Amino acid sequence: MTEVMAAAQHAHRSERIIMSKKSRMKKTKTARPADLPNFARPPLYELVLSIQFPRQIRSIDVGVIWRLFRDQYPRVEEQAPIAPVYEKFGLPPTPTEIPQFMFSTTPEVLRYWFLDKDGNELLQVQSDRLIHNWRKNSPEATYPRYEPVRAKFEAEVQKVNVFLEAENHGEIKPNQCEVSYINHISFGDEVQPEDKFDRIFTVWQEAYSDNYLKRIERGQFGMTYIIPGKHAEPFGRLHVQAQPAIVRTTSKRIIQFSLTSREAQK
Repeated sequence: MTEVMAAAQHAHRSERIIMSKKSRMKKTKTARPADLPNFARPPLYELVLSIQFPRQIRSIDVGVIWRLFRDQYPRVEEQAPIAPVYEKFGLPPTPTEIPQFMFSTTPEVLRYWFLDKDGNELLQVQSDRLIHNWRKNSPEATYPRYEPVRAKFEAEVQKVNVFLEAENHGEIKPNQCEVSYINHISFGDEVQPEDKFDRIFTVWQEAYSDNYLKRIERGQFGMTYIIPGKHAEPFGRLHVQAQPAIVRTTSKRIIQFSLTSREAQK
């Protein structure tokens, strides 16, 4: 877990997508930290890179944007849009998710998946978001590591940005950046995931006052950590979740361990 924890923090601290004053994205170096370990078989199932910005992509623009990437992503799927998310500080934390009702005078634009032929990579486009996913859809798929995926996403954002500026929609100015690592931790066929929580996660300790109800039937947890900036001010948050899950294609029981790093709202 060392790699995903360190990379989630490193991704926003030094490798953010930055827009220059000349309406062009600056190319930033994505050097891998020397102290970041490499694992032969990382449990990573999916890496998600996302930027959010004020609404500026219209439904009519999506078809033109797809043609920019059609050779790489020949398949298209429609999905429900993702609601805006803002990582704020200085306000009391919300203990539970509260449904949000949003009113708008403009019609809602769907979220579109542009998928490669194998479904291992996709570019997501909606009115206020661009998202790049790498997924391990087959046992043969090899995780290319964060840096190459980030470089590809940066080039994709730049291409969309050039199109939007040519259409007088203005440049992309991100107000929220996000990195997510979704890990699938598996065991032997006879092993129950709940029996391994305390062996995997140091924050989970099975300490009881007696032996009554000692065995957990189902366990899950969620935590957030503040990522400090250079001067100890909040730079962002790391959201951590772990829960049992079942892989649809194999019916194998796993623990899904997700980390989402989101920087403070711009």
